[in-house]
Amino acid sequence: MTDFVPDPVFLARSPASPRRPHRPRWWASAALLTSGIFLVLDVALREHRWMETQPWSRAVVLRAANAPYGGIRVWMRPAPADGEDVGLGISIEEQARLNEYEAGKADFTGWIAAVDANASALDRLLDSGRLPRPGQPELLAGPLTSAQTIVLDALPFTVVGRLKPSVASFTISYLLPASPALASHFQNHPAAIPGYVFPKGPPEHLDAGSDQVLLWSPAQTLAVYSAELWLGLLLVVWGGAQLYRRVFLSARRGAPRLLQPLLSEITRRSHEWQAAHIMLYGLFFGAMAAACFHPKLAYMVKAYVTHEFSQGRLGYIGAAYESQNIPRATLATFVNNYVVQTLVLTFGASLVVIPLGALKTAMSFMMVGLGMAPLWTQQAGLYWYHAITLVLEMEAYVLAVFVAIRWCTFQMRALLLSPRAFFRALTWRAEREGSSRFIRKRLCWNGRVMLGGVIATALMLALAALYEAATLIVIG
Repeated sequence: MTDFVPDPVFLARSPASPRRPHRPRWWASAALLTSGIFLVLDVALREHRWMETQPWSRAVVLRAANAPYGGIRVWMRPAPADGEDVGLGISIEEQARLNEYEAGKADFTGWIAAVDANASALDRLLDSGRLPRPGQPELLAGPLTSAQTIVLDALPFTVVGRLKPSVASFTISYLLPASPALASHFQNHPAAIPGYVFPKGPPEHLDAGSDQVLLWSPAQTLAVYSAELWLGLLLVVWGGAQLYRRVFLSARRGAPRLLQPLLSEITRRSHEWQAAHIMLYGLFFGAMAAACFHPKLAYMVKAYVTHEFSQGRLGYIGAAYESQNIPRATLATFVNNYVVQTLVLTFGASLVVIPLGALKTAMSFMMVGLGMAPLWTQQAGLYWYHAITLVLEMEAYVLAVFVAIRWCTFQMRALLLSPRAFFRALTWRAEREGSSRFIRKRLCWNGRVMLGGVIATALMLALAALYEAATLIVIG
């Protein structure tokens, strides 16, 4: 049997067609980003018109004994956690001190407000049930409250109706009409905080961040606005991520030498680059979507984040923004986002085998998704320009995670396949063994990639910090 000899025709190689130079599709990425911004802006405009038709949609409670600006008189008591009576069995003076402590937690447990308003004014706020009878211990509950009975000064108050979700500031709080029969619990109680409700928002000369503001939180928006806002943010982030990828691909040849290894890895390992995006953004938008079905959880996360930036360990950032000083706010934002969150908690935590920094960043994406859930009014008016900040910051975090995983993956593979060669690679004996010498070279290469990541994320987060500070202070 003779061997098969292929026809020379089949061996002849057809002339290769000239390859077209790679031209990044900037216009497609820019179109996605722009369409997302316009969708968010459209939601903001339509939501603004809808809020004008809803009573108390911008309600805010100011702390004041007298009302130089007008408003509806109100007396506030912190709502006991789980409906328990925090003052049962103690003196009025001790309860006053205890209520002062409880007031610091009222962002999470809510308030009980006795409002000096007639039945017709409160009837417009009713979503279900009935109005409390004057003089009776009965309450209107916010849409996200769960307790059916609140015990205050050993007197049980029963929930008989629910407020509309569009009522601002009372999402987890309770409301009842003030009356002389209950004055000992509110008007004449030493622990009650007097104030005024402004149903259409704070006076013009007073912003929502003033020390006089006792209670202010946005109301729930319509479900259709939440869905459209979620989609708009997705388009912005998708388009922004593609734009960044085009920048990295285009800048590879002309980039400084310190960034060459990083850009080479992004180009060569495009699947892993895309996988990092899918993982992190999947967690972010998945948590955001899940929060829309669990608004109480989203509210608590949002309250926690607000508390951290105003009174918690990140209070220096909130103070920097309150100062209206753009350089100070930029520096405070950069220190937290880059030095703490990226340099220490992402790169630093991923230096040894296990990518703890990447896991921490993944959890942060979930928490941010919960906190930014598009459930509340006036969010769209902030997100149409703040979405750019989202892209600038999150792309830097994705880059840091990509680099950290690459670094830890190689260490893990080397340890599993040849632990002896890996440890020898860390000593002078690496020059004697081929496998150890190879591992050392790869470690040096990955170290250069990480150095490029440290530099690139610093530049990206510096730009993000400057943009965020400028927009929030000038526009916000």
